[in-house]
Amino acid sequence: MKEQIQFTLVKKTTRQRFYKASKPLSRDAKGRDYRYTNIKGTGSLKLWANKEKTTTKDWTPPSHFAGVVVSDAYTHIERICFPMWETELVIDDNPYLFVADNICGYNTFMTHGGDSGSVYDDKVYLRMLSKANGFQYKGIEV
Repeated sequence: MKEQIQFTLVKKTTRQRFYKASKPLSRDAKGRDYRYTNIKGTGSLKLWANKEKTTTKDWTPPSHFAGVVVSDAYTHIERICFPMWETELVIDDNPYLFVADNICGYNTFMTHGGDSGSVYDDKVYLRMLSKANGFQYKGIEV
């Protein structure tokens, strides 16, 4: 029997749900190993190191992530998932950091208003990510 994984809803905004996983994840929904690379081709981000925003710090997202952000588009019908990490860099009273790397879900065309047929409940995406990472999906704890 596969090891089980459970997700806990740790934060919710108007268009995003932050789910912490009970086990680290390292693959996208297609089973590919995750590795962050920004536009400049490096693996690090420059972030504020304090709330006053006076100091920056280079931070490299690890290849494993602590959870998933399920995000709905503002301008059209679309739902995609991003990797999320817990970090000591508290941003807007939120210890969770994510980057807009699509690890699950479909990018839809804004010009056509999106595609409602490609949008599923959050649990569908979490189940797909669980399976791709070798776990059995146990559910969401709220």
